[in-house]
Amino acid sequence: MNDKTLDLEVGAVKISVKLNEEGVFVDVLKKMDGMIGFCREDQLLKSSSKTYDELGIEIKELPDE
Repeated sequence: MNDKTLDLEVGAVKISVKLNEEGVFVDVLKKMDGMIGFCREDQLLKSSSKTYDELGIEIKELPDE
């Protein structure tokens, strides 16, 4: 499974949700003052993650056609 990412920017805050083979990862970032867009130096306010097992989701591979 390729990583899938969904980002939501609200003012100076960015919420980033990533799905990958292991589970779901959520980061909340604050844009640094005076910056346009988001960059690696943005302040991480909160981060959380759960595996699919922790969420009660069973991952099954599709059969080859």
